[in-house]
Amino acid sequence: MEILVYDFNRNGRTHKSLGINEIVDDAIANGVETISMISSGNFIRTLLSEIRQRGLERRIQVVNLGNKPFGLDCLEVAIEEQRILRDSDEREEYVRERLVACGKVKDYTDFTPRAYALKAEEILESQPDYVSLGVGSGKLFLALRKVIEERGLSTRLIGILPKGENGVFNEDNIYSDEHGNLHYKKFSPKSLADKLVCPYTSFKDQILEARNHGHILIEVSNRDFKKANRRAKRRKLKAEISGSAGFVLEDPRIRRQYGISEDARVVLVNTGRGYDWEKIEARTRTRNFVYSGLAGLALAASLFVSSLIYQNIPSKEELNVADLDGNGVVSAEEMYHSHLMAGTYSWNEDPKSSQIKYNVLRENPWMDKKTLARIEIIKRDLEHDILGRYHEDYNRLRRILPDVKWHYLSDLSFNQLHYLSEVAQFEDNSNPEFYRGRLDRDRKLHEKGINVPIWDVNEVWERIENGRKTK
Repeated sequence: MEILVYDFNRNGRTHKSLGINEIVDDAIANGVETISMISSGNFIRTLLSEIRQRGLERRIQVVNLGNKPFGLDCLEVAIEEQRILRDSDEREEYVRERLVACGKVKDYTDFTPRAYALKAEEILESQPDYVSLGVGSGKLFLALRKVIEERGLSTRLIGILPKGENGVFNEDNIYSDEHGNLHYKKFSPKSLADKLVCPYTSFKDQILEARNHGHILIEVSNRDFKKANRRAKRRKLKAEISGSAGFVLEDPRIRRQYGISEDARVVLVNTGRGYDWEKIEARTRTRNFVYSGLAGLALAASLFVSSLIYQNIPSKEELNVADLDGNGVVSAEEMYHSHLMAGTYSWNEDPKSSQIKYNVLRENPWMDKKTLARIEIIKRDLEHDILGRYHEDYNRLRRILPDVKWHYLSDLSFNQLHYLSEVAQFEDNSNPEFYRGRLDRDRKLHEKGINVPIWDVNEVWERIENGRKTK
């Protein structure tokens, strides 16, 4: 068998970097303020890198939709109740429902840049008999198929998928509820090819239909993925397990099973080694800060009023998100905690500098839409975390807050949710001494009320609005 290798590492680290500039260009051209997508890492990280390089962090925010947090350096929204968001319309609506200050939203999960077609032309340049590659969402697979049909090639594609954990062969795991929403029954992937696992892909029908034209789809085990990765590394290729999935075809057993002749000309695709984000992983994240607690942190603030643009001015309704204790007023303490949690301020400065900046905030209250949007996301994450830890046992949760009347977690204030999360972590025996001391302190704060009201929401909003007019 004649083997050729197409290595995405020649021009980048992952095929997910293809056409990222087209996504950002499209977002700018359409006045998009919030980009949403479903990504397990590589796709969204390349997008974040592009946005940073262009200096657009304050103009465009990025939201990742997922059934679990991935520890990304952006907003993450949990897709609740095992729901599947089928298309861009459903995803955009889902984001708007959960983010108070998202502005114009556009979902790019299924967006296929023109760069995919150009890359498919390169891969097929030698007109091989077969091209073998991993299939996740299926965009590269379908881009190759389109070029094959347009050029009238006899090349057949071999798509490699994680067995039982892909979005193509999933009929037994999908159902619709009474409202027409799509859900999966269970999804706890164990595949080492984590970039290929998904409960659903909107390209499923197109991928399955490709089999009618001679293309092949193969579900393989972790053992097959590991063997393929070793083969790729023996060729001195840098590849994560998902990226080297195409090398499964080097296994004679697989070739015999699917009738691949020994004199065939085959292109094995290495889709890349993923993004090397050690530096970003080392940063302190908003999510980690929230789960480790609010109180006990040194005061810190770093105002950035002059850098904000007009569309970041929050409305009165949006400003209510900063009412962390839910008493109908916004205090200076709540505003500074909101900036800390959102990552706008740093809590690692020396106390004197922090106090000076905090005093400035007291005199000149300021909140922006992106900060409030991050707080909204964190609150949703707390709700999701609490429900998971308590297995949706509301009676047990109500016993923890016996003096508070509520029906749903969304009825609780941010501070009350945070308190429940701390109790949950304590009961899970996560660092018990640490949480025991914190619970004693938080219980007393909860009884007394931790914030002294400074302004009501209307007054804060009016002061922000007046400040904007004078600039």
